[in-house]
Amino acid sequence: MKVTGLGIAAVGSCTSAAPMSALSVDEAALRDTLARGGLIGEDLDDQYCLLCDRATAGAPIALSGRLVLDRIGVGRIHAYHAVHCGDHPLSALGTLAAHLAVDPAARRGLVLAPAHESRPAAAGLVLEKGLTRHRLLAVSARDHRASTRPHPDVRVVPGPARARVGAVGGTGGGTRVVAGGEIRRHEPGRSAVATMVDRVNASWREHHGECLRDAPIAVSAVIAQTLRQAGIAWSTIDHVALHTPSAETNRAFRRHFGLQRHRVTDIGPETGHPRAAGLLIATRMVLESNHPTGTRVLLTSLGGTGAVAAAVVEI
Repeated sequence: MKVTGLGIAAVGSCTSAAPMSALSVDEAALRDTLARGGLIGEDLDDQYCLLCDRATAGAPIALSGRLVLDRIGVGRIHAYHAVHCGDHPLSALGTLAAHLAVDPAARRGLVLAPAHESRPAAAGLVLEKGLTRHRLLAVSARDHRASTRPHPDVRVVPGPARARVGAVGGTGGGTRVVAGGEIRRHEPGRSAVATMVDRVNASWREHHGECLRDAPIAVSAVIAQTLRQAGIAWSTIDHVALHTPSAETNRAFRRHFGLQRHRVTDIGPETGHPRAAGLLIATRMVLESNHPTGTRVLLTSLGGTGAVAAAVVEI
């Protein structure tokens, strides 16, 4: 969705080196978030809380989120669990943006990535109306679990002169598409999204094999959709914040998207940060860096299962 009038007020986190309960880690992360935004618990009263976590259908809505909010002193709050908005932090961010857009009485909302006993890291993000800094331009998501083969009749064959992935709107003369037995090359008028999907698909299969084919299709399509909704070109992205499952995936992502000139902040699970918390921690590191006004940041994640999402923030 295209977003107007919303900005990221604060991102906070907690990573526990010493033994701590998951609830204590959540509380520390939320207190850090509020402190960075100059807020108190009462500022979240009657606002929105979206919890990035999985739960069995029918379980109490955002129970762990409710417990930590009680510790902070938050009264009534509109709480949504991952069952309702997807377990990806950017899916939750998009849902939160939609709530704020349609509710004139709401001013801000919270996205909370809680910790688990086996993964002692938690993070929170506050989205607020009317901010001139850290503006959210667009966010979009796609649930690639809906189909294991989103393009069952299309396969991509890398040609001898495969083009670099960085150019979103290129023609890709070296890549062929096989559809229903017919081979055709990219046409000059073909959409940027289709071209980008085909290139990433072919490149990813070359490096990682068939088993990971659907993930790059979803990632590239969502990134292209987000840029289109924001009304900006790939060439205007200055920084990329992402969460990847391994250093190898990080290198593959850089190759596929041609990140030679971009700065990249990547936090993977090998650092002890699961996907939801890891991406928010990477976002905090980017937003707190000394970037000039107008810097555009792409947020995305390739780790874990479930929804694939991307967002663009202008610092």
